[in-house]
Amino acid sequence: MPDRVSNSPGRSEISERPFFCALTAREVEVLSLRATGLTGGAIALRLAIAETTVKGHLRNVRDKLDAFDTTHAVALAIVWQLIDIELFLRREPREQIGDRGLSLRP
Repeated sequence: MPDRVSNSPGRSEISERPFFCALTAREVEVLSLRATGLTGGAIALRLAIAETTVKGHLRNVRDKLDAFDTTHAVALAIVWQLIDIELFLRREPREQIGDRGLSLRP
């Protein structure tokens, strides 16, 4: 497999895991929650942090993984085994924030 496949300068597609993409434990946690479909607001509530902090973690992840967007970062993290794909198999009900606060939906 090639070291890097690129459609755009400085951006990677799914390829071998680069040695430099050391994510913090919190970045992995936030990305894993995002991968399950939680919104930034729901992640913030679950982790008791500000939504702007969630956005900052996701921006750092995208930068470290050289991803186009968060969906691309999730795909790279799964391929490079930075997050556990088992999350999708034992998925909890998704949380969403509505006008009435945090609710669960099947």
